[in-house]
Formats: sequence, C-alpha cells, structure tokens
Amino acid sequence: MEQVVHAVMPEVFRGTSNRMRHAVAVLRGTSHVGIVAFGERAGQPSAFVYLDDAGGATEYVPFDGVTRPVEISVACLSPGDLRLRISRDGADDELFVLSSVDTPDLPRETPAGQYAGRVEACQEAGPLKVSITAGEMPGAGWQLSARVPGNCSVQASVDPCDAPGCHAVAVRVAGPRGCSLNGRTLNGELAMVGGQVLLTVRNDTGGLLYMGARTPA
Repeated sequence: MEQVVHAVMPEVFRGTSNRMRHAVAVLRGTSHVGIVAFGERAGQPSAFVYLDDAGGATEYVPFDGVTRPVEISVACLSPGDLRLRISRDGADDELFVLSSVDTPDLPRETPAGQYAGRVEACQEAGPLKVSITAGEMPGAGWQLSARVPGNCSVQASVDPCDAPGCHAVAVRVAGPRGCSLNGRTLNGELAMVGGQVLLTVRNDTGGLLYMGARTPA
C-alpha cells in the first residue's frame, strides 16, 4: 500500500518585539519548525533565527557575519497569536508578540514573478531585484536570478518542499575573486509570505537573507 504523506501548511505570523523590531515568522505546524526574521523596518529583516525539529535555535546576522546558538521559547497565547522569547548570552531577553496573517491559497501559489526587496550578506546590504521563472520542463521547479551591478550575479534552483508555500533553494554566487561566496553552492529555503518571498541561507558566517515584494512584470 502506498504511503500517504500529509504536507503541513506553513503558518505566517507578523509582529514586533520589545526592542521595537518588526518580525515575520514562517513556522510549520505545532512543532514550530521554521524561520523568524526581524529588523528595524517592516519588510526589511536584517537577521533571522532558525528553529529546528529538535527544539534548538540558531541566530544568523548576515551583515556582521555572526552565527550563534540561542535559546528560544514559543508560547501560544491564542489560536492565532504567538509569543517568542529569544535569550542570548550576556544580553537581555528579546520578546516578540506575533499574530497570524491571511495568506493566499498556498498550495496553488507559485514563486514565479519579479520581486523588489533588500538583501543582507556578509559586509553587504542593499536593494536587490530578483526574478523567478518556471523551469523549461514540466515539474522542473523554478529558476531564480539576480544581479548586483558591478559586483556579482546570483543563480538558484527553487524546488517545492513537502510543506506548500515552502521551497528548497540551491544558490550559486558569481562574484569578485575576493568574495567569500564566489563559486560556492549554498543551500537554503524560500517561503511564500503573501505577495512576498523570504529567502534564507544558513551557514557558519551569518548566512544570507532576502525579503522582496512581488512587483508588476
């Protein structure tokens, strides 16, 4: 008998912290596996925390090149509200209060489109336009491309995961000889957040972070 795999719908939450930072979280199911991204301005996150399926959490601050373990607790205040507390060594706890937001019908939503947003990487940050197009063959996923004028280009494959609205990405950067990411293939995740995409790549030097809003073609 064929085994049936039931995909878990991502839950999207938005909120703020006691440091007045705006946050967006994409979490999967009651286990709360996923990403919490946050920054000084709404829609422009500059850091993120990954919650794994073993209950651990790791914070990534791309521009500073920082990757560090943190402690995080998640409490459900109501069916649509979460409280997240992040504890860092030598610092006061940061408290986030997030509420669920309406999103499109994720199983039918695809990431294909043009996006304008902001990227954060090691010692690099700024606006970035991203294009995601369908693959040439049916069921081949999508292709992501972006270019930083005079600096580097980015290519990535985008493939669906078990959870609708979440995708696996394999990013490859072609940059200057001195770029630490030049020529490397980096694995990450892309999540649909309404008309936006949230792209995160985790590594030991702060990772990569991009959030962009869909724009007219």
